[in-house]
Amino acid sequence: MKWTSISKSRQILWAMGLILVGILINIIPSKIVLFFDIPIFADSIGTILAAMLGGTLPAVIVGFFSNAFNGISDLTTLYYGIISILIGVAATQFQQRGYFRSALKACITVIAFAALGGILGSILTYFLYGYDFGEGISAPFSIAIHNNLGFSKFFAQLTADFVIDIIDKSIVVAIAIIAHRKIPLKLKHLYSHVFLFDPNLAEHMRQIGSYHIKRSLLRKVVFIVIIAEILLGALASITGFVLYRQVSIGKFVDIAHGLTEAASVAIDADRVDEFIAEG
Repeated sequence: MKWTSISKSRQILWAMGLILVGILINIIPSKIVLFFDIPIFADSIGTILAAMLGGTLPAVIVGFFSNAFNGISDLTTLYYGIISILIGVAATQFQQRGYFRSALKACITVIAFAALGGILGSILTYFLYGYDFGEGISAPFSIAIHNNLGFSKFFAQLTADFVIDIIDKSIVVAIAIIAHRKIPLKLKHLYSHVFLFDPNLAEHMRQIGSYHIKRSLLRKVVFIVIIAEILLGALASITGFVLYRQVSIGKFVDIAHGLTEAASVAIDADRVDEFIAEG
């Protein structure tokens, strides 16, 4: 009993370690590229790597809490939390089907991640900013596409976001694959055991000739937690949207109040009609 308890405690520590490292890997590079004004995001390396090692559960936790942390300083980041969670879910499926082992299939993962980050992200941006351009790193490119190519605001934003995300996810996937290959095999087996994750599920299903695998009660609990995380991410996105709109409206109201107060000092209200008449 004592040894079992120690083993489970160590498993919890290893699980927490992977999640913490994944969050840091998401946050630190994203802050670096932001500081140097590099037009990429670099905010999903940890999510994809966690998915490759432990599957959906650590990936969605890493994705969600990375966005939640960044949302402290930027509410719009919280709004896009559902995208990070979906990337974690997709990365798990790609890992189990061996997509990260082939250069050609890895390109497919890049396109899929770019579709989530670029296309879905662009749609979210379009609604967040009132059917107008966003304020992120893609804003100058989308405005240039709109002015020079005649695209509508929506398709200009969509094109700019998708192109930037293709570049971003190419770098992110390459780094995640290289990092995963450098991790010792013993550690990979440890995390697959801790999170009940089979990184070669598709291959094993072909070997047994069946696509139906009996899941234990613990696996079902893990599945429920994953669904809960996805729903939580959707709720966080809605919350981020509402809070951002409220903050934005509040800022504009404050600006309007400031302008009217300044005008009341500079303009003699009793002579407004005279000012208008004389131009």
